[in-house]
Amino acid sequence: MAHVSGPRGRTVHLAVVLVTAVAFVSIATGLAAMVTDPTLETGFHTPTLATATGFSGVLVGFALLGASWGMRRGFRVAYLAAIVLVVLAATHGIVQTRLLSIPLVVFSLVVTGLLVRWRTETPFTRSVTLTESQIGAVLAVGSVVCYGTIGSYVLRADFEGVDSLIDGLYFTLVTASTVGYGDIHASTEVGRLFAISLVLLGPASVAAIAGSLIGPSIQSYFTRAGARAANVERPSNGEQFLLIGTSTPGDQLVSSLSRQASLTVVTADEDWATQLEADGIDVTVGDPTDEGVLEQARPTDLTAIVVATDAEETPYTVLAARRLDSSVRLVALVDGKREQDVAELGADVTIDPAHVLEWTTTAAALGTAFESVDKRGD
Repeated sequence: MAHVSGPRGRTVHLAVVLVTAVAFVSIATGLAAMVTDPTLETGFHTPTLATATGFSGVLVGFALLGASWGMRRGFRVAYLAAIVLVVLAATHGIVQTRLLSIPLVVFSLVVTGLLVRWRTETPFTRSVTLTESQIGAVLAVGSVVCYGTIGSYVLRADFEGVDSLIDGLYFTLVTASTVGYGDIHASTEVGRLFAISLVLLGPASVAAIAGSLIGPSIQSYFTRAGARAANVERPSNGEQFLLIGTSTPGDQLVSSLSRQASLTVVTADEDWATQLEADGIDVTVGDPTDEGVLEQARPTDLTAIVVATDAEETPYTVLAARRLDSSVRLVALVDGKREQDVAELGADVTIDPAHVLEWTTTAAALGTAFESVDKRGD
């Protein structure tokens, strides 16, 4: 059954745009607050607090940009973080007590209301998954920061300039990153030994997290580039298909699609990608919801896009595929319960494999339309 894209995709897009807009307003308001005087003088408002709220408002804005990036890819944690951060942006506007902060407060409150209202309409259900090495690297960095912050505060008598945990955190970051401004320094042998440990642990932990996050991507890029160069061009009838999916159910479609047209596959499954490349299929490994990945894999004269991902990924993949090309035919394999939702996000045709299996099996058992079903499999 064919469907036309509806309002759901526009709602998701609007949510991302609004969060991005709040981010830029928060950044601009924070910068302005640092160089202007408050309109309303209060007893608790000090120059230090004025600067702090401006600075932290800018940080909230940048955090919102990160949240909007995650929302664009359907991460639920990004959606929830965006709600919290938008409320925090409104709070900053109130604390800044400036007329120029009023637009930020009003806009943030409106966006908060819309985000909460859309919580059942926007499919932000995608979860974040990290490998064991990535989790270990993140824990290593966090452990080094805690070790340096608490350790330098406990040993503050052995340092010149460490009087609080904030000083300890500052010392840890500048020492572990090997920047070393010199405004805080060890005054005893114990302090120097502690500083040496930070110099050794800091770069090591950063290298570990960089290697676990960036290394696999670089290795994958060169591996795929070499495999593509070695692939022999396959003849086609001019049709060019882009299959976005996982080994299940995508593996069942590769053989049929590749016989009918030139086929390119986008998948996040490294093992399946290696198997497909061995069979001479052009493969791009990456996040199927990332428009950059899809743009990189896109054939010159794309005829159709087939989405065959896990049920959780399908809505976001359809959104990304439709943004890639709004005119090409888009077919999505989807669970029957989400069929209408996926159609509203931009799929031209939605297919429920379970329903097709049910229909063909029943037809075969009854002896009706069996021959036509059998011919489709030839």
